[in-house]
Amino acid sequence: MKRFTRISMALLMCVILTALAGCSKISRIKNSISGDKFTEIAENYGLEVEKKDNSSVTTYIAQGNDIYAEFYVFDKNSYVTTSYQYITGNIESAFENISAEPETRDGEYPRFQMKADSLNAVASVIGNTMVYVYSTSASGIDNVDEFMEKVGY
Repeated sequence: MKRFTRISMALLMCVILTALAGCSKISRIKNSISGDKFTEIAENYGLEVEKKDNSSVTTYIAQGNDIYAEFYVFDKNSYVTTSYQYITGNIESAFENISAEPETRDGEYPRFQMKADSLNAVASVIGNTMVYVYSTSASGIDNVDEFMEKVGY
């Protein structure tokens, strides 16, 4: 009977640990937002938003509060990768003469950011969407991070 109880307890512990490990992974799952949700968040943040439709991507351009933001909803995930690489290259070029190290996160939710005293720029991808935000003046540097937190990217 004691042997059965020890085995039962060990199995129970394994189940609990597996469940906890699974829950921590679930808590890291990110969901993309829609263009309408981006527009709502941006307007509530005091930005003016313009929508542009294309055959393969819908772009939302938002400006104000010393930041500029672009939110992309792509028809195909393959366009996301190419666009993300292009945008991150542009960010690196913008920092060419500014001392700053990139902060990158690869994997399922790629994110690239460079930040200095005079500029802050970030690009982040979730699913078939990408957001790109940068400060238009030194006073907007913290606004970039704040806005990215609001949109959840």
